[in-house]
Amino acid sequence: MFRIIRRIYLVADSDNHKCAMTSETKRGTLELMAEWLILLLLVPVIVAPVVLVLSFAGCHFAPKATPIPVPSIDSATGTSFNTISVAWGYTGSDPIRFQRTNLDNSVTDLGIQSTSPFPDTVPTPTGSNQNPSLTYQYQAADDDDTPLDWSTAVSGKTFESTFDGMLNNQVLGSGWEGYTLVQRIESVDLQIKSSTAIQIVLQASTAAGASGASIDAIYISQADPNQPTQPWQPATDLMQVPLPAQPFVVAAGAAVALPPVAYMFDGSKPLLVAFNFNVSTASSVALRISVPVTQAATYYFQGAEAALQTRSAGYTLAQDGDPTLSHVSFIANIYVFVV
Repeated sequence: MFRIIRRIYLVADSDNHKCAMTSETKRGTLELMAEWLILLLLVPVIVAPVVLVLSFAGCHFAPKATPIPVPSIDSATGTSFNTISVAWGYTGSDPIRFQRTNLDNSVTDLGIQSTSPFPDTVPTPTGSNQNPSLTYQYQAADDDDTPLDWSTAVSGKTFESTFDGMLNNQVLGSGWEGYTLVQRIESVDLQIKSSTAIQIVLQASTAAGASGASIDAIYISQADPNQPTQPWQPATDLMQVPLPAQPFVVAAGAAVALPPVAYMFDGSKPLLVAFNFNVSTASSVALRISVPVTQAATYYFQGAEAALQTRSAGYTLAQDGDPTLSHVSFIANIYVFVV
């Protein structure tokens, strides 16, 4: 009986031990699984950045090329009847190449320019193209002269013609040494009525035996509106035109452009241009036949009087013995700056 009971107890104790072992094993297994799960989650977080760093350490990266800035034209401003000043800006270091698009859409390569502004001499206006509008473009170029992007096109216009003189049907007029000649142009023959700058082109005589003209001074002014009986009298805006040499010589048959000069031009009023001829050098001009009086009413004075605000009584060429030789059209063209 005792053995039977003891055996039962032993069996019961053995079963209880197994249950306890089983519970502890399960608990240990769960704890182990949790630790591995945490480890599996942490490994990518720790290892991935290290792998990336090690991977990048062995790579070589080429820096992204800095785009070359596109130049810009600030202005293209007429400075004479055949020149335009081009001002430009650029923040890069490469040479800058320019091109000009002409009135006929042809393109002229202006080459590489290093200063701003730079002057550009354009084709001389002729025929119906007296007032060309010239459009400019320019582009950047690297050291190998490889074309890059063009800048935005900017238009630039030369001085415009306000007067075209009639230079045909001429005969020689000589002996102007020491005289003042005044050419008057009426407003009806001045095509542009307002400007802030003016440029005059002179045409010497092409007649046989002409000696050219030697000039000490040239003056421009409006005609004095208070002197209707003396049409050669200048108004108070009388101004001397700077000459590149003293005396200024216009060779026989030559056309010469005077330097542009700032002048408040008013084409609604008659314009006077006066010439002081050198006293010691022979000078001849072209006497024009059948030139409209509105274009070339001319007066002369004995002695240089162009600079005088009040000139002595002048004489028309018709009073010089031949009424058919009544005008001197010494002026081929007058150009003015138009904004």
